[in-house]
Amino acid sequence: MRRARPLRSLLLGASLWASTLPAAAQELADVTRPCRRADLIGAWVVIRLGAAPGARVDRSDPAFYPHQEYVFYKNATVRHVASQTRITDADHRALLSAAPDGTWAVDGEGSLLLQRAGQTSLERSACLVLLKEVVEPKTHLRSLRGDILLTNADGATQPRYRSQLRKLRGPGE
Repeated sequence: MRRARPLRSLLLGASLWASTLPAAAQELADVTRPCRRADLIGAWVVIRLGAAPGARVDRSDPAFYPHQEYVFYKNATVRHVASQTRITDADHRALLSAAPDGTWAVDGEGSLLLQRAGQTSLERSACLVLLKEVVEPKTHLRSLRGDILLTNADGATQPRYRSQLRKLRGPGE
């Protein structure tokens, strides 16, 4: 698997925080694989969010809001809501009934490509799926099988922020 080596190094060395791996010696490939389109379809909540080391953080940027949800549809449209306050059930229902605010795809490397409405630049995030539950030994934080790990980068290699998504059950799937 020669092609995945640079992505693995980038994600392991600069992007994934310790809580996504059960131990430092654990191989990333043992617990993850690149995303596929079918992995993302449905409604997701961001359960962890963090700036990459050295990344500048603008707290007014919705990408850094602590409460976020995504809905990825089979027709390649996406809805996203970001809030400074907890997202209520009413907010979630409003998200599901709102017009899509962009389109999405997964490329051959497993990266998530988002084209947000009104923006000219394509947003690219390295995307990994957890293959099994892992527990961070120091904090005992659990990451579940099926969770999505996204690393958003400015340009080709500079990680900006990373997020962990967990699938919501019910509407939007």
